[in-house]
Amino acid sequence: MTTEPTLEDWRALFQAAQGFYQLAPWKWMDDSDPVGVQDPTTGEIGYLSVLGKLGEALGLVVYPGREGFDSYLNLLGADPEDFEWDVYIGQRCLTLFFEGRQELSSRDLVLIRKLGLRFRGKQAWPKFRSHRPGYEDWYLDREEVRYFTVALEQLTDLATRLREEPELLKKGPRGYILVRVLDQEEGGWEDRWFPEPSPAPLWPVSLISEGLVADLKEQPQPRQGVWEVDVFGLPALIRGEKGAPALYAAALLCVHQESGFVINNSIEPYPTRFENLPPWFVSTLEGSEWGWPEEVWVIRPELVAALGGLLGELGIKLTLVDELEALEEAKELLLGLLEGEGA
Repeated sequence: MTTEPTLEDWRALFQAAQGFYQLAPWKWMDDSDPVGVQDPTTGEIGYLSVLGKLGEALGLVVYPGREGFDSYLNLLGADPEDFEWDVYIGQRCLTLFFEGRQELSSRDLVLIRKLGLRFRGKQAWPKFRSHRPGYEDWYLDREEVRYFTVALEQLTDLATRLREEPELLKKGPRGYILVRVLDQEEGGWEDRWFPEPSPAPLWPVSLISEGLVADLKEQPQPRQGVWEVDVFGLPALIRGEKGAPALYAAALLCVHQESGFVINNSIEPYPTRFENLPPWFVSTLEGSEWGWPEEVWVIRPELVAALGGLLGELGIKLTLVDELEALEEAKELLLGLLEGEGA
């Protein structure tokens, strides 16, 4: 159960943030050279990326654990010219950005007043947020405040040394990351080299019941052509309980390749998009006026994991491809409408 940070928790975090800001390590550190800080309480490693070398956003992003590191790699691999909602929505990270006062919420400003702090400048006001996959960015809980404070303090120490010894991050073995670790016996912090975490397993999905698959097998349909299927994040929020982060939405889309006709589409909560995909595809088959496909194309490995068992039982070929040309047109139209470009 999460708890609210105390005023003293926040005071320690803001003090660490001010030390980081005054040091300005973005002048000599690059966001593509992550370093780590191990949480002394949980043992989890957070991977830190300093922002600001290009003079735009100033701050720090912390990617906790393997899930966080995966989202960091996804961000690095994204096309800078083509914003991908899935990359943004799927992030697991904690962020500190130094913003102008107008970029802070009333909740941020109330906290700063309670702490008796003052900031001046367009990029001087600390703004902290927590990003969890599928959820609106939100305020830090007590454990996140505690760890973020430790991470900032250790990064400030490491960044000071990197200013004098810029080759330090290259001294470790290839594929390893420099991590600050608290020696529980000696009580001091030290540098250690850890291998980059292996990729997280594919998103777990629920299995289709045997009865439902049996019903489909008893009502086979003519099979022809290719269907293109994709699941992707949308710039839309599903509001729920007041005082809690909203959920992002995801689209489930199935398009007839030859004609470009949208066979079925649905809006689902982003965190359960893969879990909802198999039953949704069953309903798509049941309601189809196009018969069944000979083959289904997808571009995401997660969809292979989600649909592979079902389509294998039905004898429908599933193919992982690089591009879904017919579906992309429908996707662009949907995103354009949601972003106010085509309404």
